[in-house]
Amino acid sequence: EGVKMLSIEDWHGEHYELCLQIHSACVESLGVNGNWDEMRIYLSKIFTYAKCFEDKISGYYSLVKSLGAQNKRADVIDLTVEILSQLGESFPEDPSSSEVLGLDFSLTNEWLEGTTMEGILIADEMKNQKTILSMKFLNLLSLYLYIGRHPLLPFTIFRMVRLSLTHGNCKESSLAFASFALMILYMSNDVERAYRFGKLAIDLVGKSNAKDCVARVHLTVFGLISPWKDYAPVCVEGLNIGYEEGMEAGDVIFAMMNAHLYCSLSLTYGQQLDEFIEKALFYAQQMKRYKQTTVLPSTLVYLQFALNLV
Repeated sequence: EGVKMLSIEDWHGEHYELCLQIHSACVESLGVNGNWDEMRIYLSKIFTYAKCFEDKISGYYSLVKSLGAQNKRADVIDLTVEILSQLGESFPEDPSSSEVLGLDFSLTNEWLEGTTMEGILIADEMKNQKTILSMKFLNLLSLYLYIGRHPLLPFTIFRMVRLSLTHGNCKESSLAFASFALMILYMSNDVERAYRFGKLAIDLVGKSNAKDCVARVHLTVFGLISPWKDYAPVCVEGLNIGYEEGMEAGDVIFAMMNAHLYCSLSLTYGQQLDEFIEKALFYAQQMKRYKQTTVLPSTLVYLQFALNLV
């Protein structure tokens, strides 16, 4: 109701900061609840009356998330790349070029020379506000690039790693190093090095207490990297934690992905059938409840296979 009490004059007077804060909060709330049309009304006021680009950032962040929720991935990518450009982070014109990708990977490895896992872990907290904003948008962009298997994805990961090395760690750094570990595995097949960076990501997310990052970090590390080196029970426990923390933080999509890989690995390594069936049935019910249709079908296949063995 407070937003309706504000006038255009308030934007131009001493109540500017109040107008900006209330409108930004209103836009975020409307976006979360899926009221896209009403959200755009208040968003237009922010973009019209905000004094500088930095004051529009929270509005842009809500807009990007709302476009993603509406499955408008192309719009998300175009808008986020433009925002990052204004924050000073540009990308190659041809991200599909293997040569360009190799050069960016090599550049990131050069930046890592002389560093240690312990040194990265105890690095100072990121303070530069512009860089923190860049990390937030790079992280958001990487999520939709991952879903769409877009060739720009590795470049966002490498950029986040280099920003963390230069400016210190923020909560998104754990996601950066987890994803970088996966890129090491895919691009150089160095299991040992990938495993070390995966462990670093787990340590970083624990240190920062970034609950909203746990599901994605655990999915990447315990679902895709650790199985190359650790015993399966270690991986499944990590995936179960990823599910629980993800649900608690409201990260339903990645929580359910943890649950899906939990079922896959548990069935592979030979978990007791009665325990597996109980857990898989619970996960399947949760997937159905939250309409996670991407992972539900294969989870049901795992469950039915186990039931057939009883």
